[in-house]
Amino acid sequence: MPKWNTEEQVAEKQFGFWREVVCAAFVSLDPRHDGSGKFSGKVSADLVGKVNVCEQVTDNHSVHRTKHEIAQMPVECYFVNMQVSGDVRVKHCGREALVRPGEFYIVDSTEPYSLDYRDTASKIRTFSFRFPKELLQPVLPRSRDFIALPFCRQTAAGDIAADFLIGLARRAENIPQETAPSFERMATDIVALAFGARTDAGETTAASRREGLLHSINLYIERNLSDPGLGVESVCARFRISPRYLHRLFEQQERSFAREIAARRLARCATALCTDPDAPVSRIAYAAGFGDLSGFNRHFRREFGLSPRAYRMAAQTAPHGRS
Repeated sequence: MPKWNTEEQVAEKQFGFWREVVCAAFVSLDPRHDGSGKFSGKVSADLVGKVNVCEQVTDNHSVHRTKHEIAQMPVECYFVNMQVSGDVRVKHCGREALVRPGEFYIVDSTEPYSLDYRDTASKIRTFSFRFPKELLQPVLPRSRDFIALPFCRQTAAGDIAADFLIGLARRAENIPQETAPSFERMATDIVALAFGARTDAGETTAASRREGLLHSINLYIERNLSDPGLGVESVCARFRISPRYLHRLFEQQERSFAREIAARRLARCATALCTDPDAPVSRIAYAAGFGDLSGFNRHFRREFGLSPRAYRMAAQTAPHGRS
């Protein structure tokens, strides 16, 4: 379990060290502090499946994720943060909210936000849960409706979620690796249920759930194109859906599921043929996930009207190359 403590540094270097800590524990952020270099801050982190669970205890300060930090570390995730002690003022996506102890809220790492932590009497303590978008998006497709809204124990779902999140944070380091995926799924489902119980955020419709699931599947395809095993079986297992439902999702798209994968792989190969003129065609094909070279050549010719080698030669001899 990684742990960081600014008390291990000399006073004038403590806040500088803290700037490094938050980027290592969370994402790229710009921390700001009213005082000198002296700053008390502790963070511990544990991974429960794909959910990163952190506990943070600090002095007053603020953190900012601007467009600069997003470009520096373009991570696609949600942070579900629970205040244990101290308040935080959240500014995110045009909303501003004061979150008090016992309340939790969600922020999107792909959008700018600022968090201003304040307490006049004691240290500020926060539990933070980082969910990859591919986990939470399918069950919370209208996530923007919930951004920067404080959630408390006013609903049964909110009450259960708060207790679960607190228990998960306190016991994360003791969860066996073999049971971590189960806790990951429980955390994902409970958070989604809590947010969905907010009546002022609107109802999550079946159509929006399908849209969110399709978006996540497309991201998964793009990230796993080079895997020759990418297909109906692997995607259905990853998202716990049936092949029939997967094909129904892609009926809404311009291309079928299989055609979508093939088109993306061919486009990747076409780009590589132009940008890496010395790479063997076979290496480019296999790197894009094609397992059969003759099949690749056939599909490529059908898509672009030329063989891969002829396509590369045409790109090299064209006045401005192919885009």
